[in-house]
Amino acid sequence: MRSFRSLLRDVWEAIMGLMMSQYAETVELTWDVADVYGVQIDGEGWYLKIAIDEEQPEVAVISFHPLERRLKTRGGWVNP
Repeated sequence: MRSFRSLLRDVWEAIMGLMMSQYAETVELTWDVADVYGVQIDGEGWYLKIAIDEEQPEVAVISFHPLERRLKTRGGWVNP
């Protein structure tokens, strides 16, 4: 089992390395608007949903988990 520190590093690297080709869609939430991305980490597809507050500025990670099903991004399909 991987350590929490290792997982946190993967999350940080995925967010810092986001590219427009990984963008899937923008979704309206109850209190925010969030962007959805499909990213690959060690050959596995991951679902990433973030909200960006440009006034702060800050990024809130709302979801970050393995894909449950294929996700279409601007760069193509990301598989679980």
